[in-house]
Amino acid sequence: MLVESKEIKDLNWLAGFTDGEGYFKVVIQKSVSLRFILTQHSRDKALIESFVSKLGCGKCYSINGRNEVNFVVSNFSDIDEKIIPLLQKYPLVGSKRQDYLDFFKIAGLIRTKEHLVPGVLEKIKHIKNGMNKGREIPNIFS
Repeated sequence: MLVESKEIKDLNWLAGFTDGEGYFKVVIQKSVSLRFILTQHSRDKALIESFVSKLGCGKCYSINGRNEVNFVVSNFSDIDEKIIPLLQKYPLVGSKRQDYLDFFKIAGLIRTKEHLVPGVLEKIKHIKNGMNKGREIPNIFS
């Protein structure tokens, strides 16, 4: 479906796009960093670029050879001060809600610098490993 509008009219759309094609990524290298990613078909690039201008953060990336565009926020202060408050105001209602709640927990550990405390990195790894594709979904039919 091609969206007629070329700009975000309502920030509640962020929750809708996130429920559909959002991703909460935790990167653990020497330290811990977070990424918030939305992916849409490349035909909606102008619409996704409007998130950058409306929110004042993130970048829009096209992927060579693929018909998709990504809105990526990787700056922690932007995630903490813009993305998280928006998703608190406009909560996710789909399956991504649990991933967001884990992402939110990890952001809190980074905000308070607890991620630098010995042993907490293991806790973050455990949370990360249960997110996204690692999340176990209970079988309600058994």
